Amino acid sequence: MSSIGYESSQEIANDIILNGGRYLEACMTGTKTSANLGALFILASGDEGVSSLFSITLSMCTGTAYAALAEVAALANRLKIDMTDVLALLRMRGICIQATSRKRKKHDKRRIF
Repeated sequence: MSSIGYESSQEIANDIILNGGRYLEACMTGTKTSANLGALFILASGDEGVSSLFSITLSMCTGTAYAALAEVAALANRLKIDMTDVLALLRMRGICIQATSRKRKKHDKRRIF
């Protein structure tokens, strides 16, 4: 299991296969906190490189969601709307995910949200 890129995964897979081994790619996504809680997300695939492609796609989606949340927080701040209320509305709509709530709690101490 690793969090390496597609090309590196392909090189490692080729080396293992050339030496008679079998390679199962299993990319990990998560944070140190999720690792400590035993809650890493593991993408496993049968063909070399496929889980890396899914991992890149998932990372892009997650990054885009956080960027959108940051824009929402900036707008809420300018409009003098409490971000806690905005997140509550998002949760009611089924939009807010657990990770955004954890990020908010982490950033509350720094007054970002």
